[in-house]
Amino acid sequence: MSGWIIREAGEADLPALAELFAAHMAEQGTWNPLYADTRNPDFDSLNFLTRTWAAGVEQLRVAEEDGRLLGFIRFNITGGAPHPPRDRRGPRPWSGRRLLRLAADRLSRLAARWPETTRLGLDPVSGYGYVADLYLLPERRRQGLGSQLLDSALQWFRQQGVDLVYLHVFDLNQTGKQFWGKLGFLPYRHVLLRQLRS
Repeated sequence: MSGWIIREAGEADLPALAELFAAHMAEQGTWNPLYADTRNPDFDSLNFLTRTWAAGVEQLRVAEEDGRLLGFIRFNITGGAPHPPRDRRGPRPWSGRRLLRLAADRLSRLAARWPETTRLGLDPVSGYGYVADLYLLPERRRQGLGSQLLDSALQWFRQQGVDLVYLHVFDLNQTGKQFWGKLGFLPYRHVLLRQLRS
């Protein structure tokens, strides 16, 4: 049995989270030289996380053991928070969210009939879950901790009625791609970049 816990981050966690976040950003630069070259050297992790946490636009969960943070996951629903549950007794208005769900449902039925037309070719839009970051201290990887952090996010997404979750991973991050693949995430698009200035 593991000695760690997964919990929602609090304001007191922000300084330690900022250190983890800075390590995460530095590690991403090792997977992609272009990312490292374009990264803002004045980026303030603590300021960013404090503003994000205070605004309540993202969810932050941490893994903790004996008072020490081992990692975190940062996630949200694209387009903002979901609507509260509606009263199902009367007719519902045709909101943008309802139209989106109807369109996604019809696209799913189309994809079942004609596999070459699939909604996975579309850009993620409002109402999809997004995993922005997942980071663990290097010595705490491959112990099931990342899966538990993700499970906490997926549980929250399900409670919010989210049907599809997406994320981004650098192509050179083979370990990350394997990790996400084992957890059921499938590749659907490659983004190609070209730097114009030398």
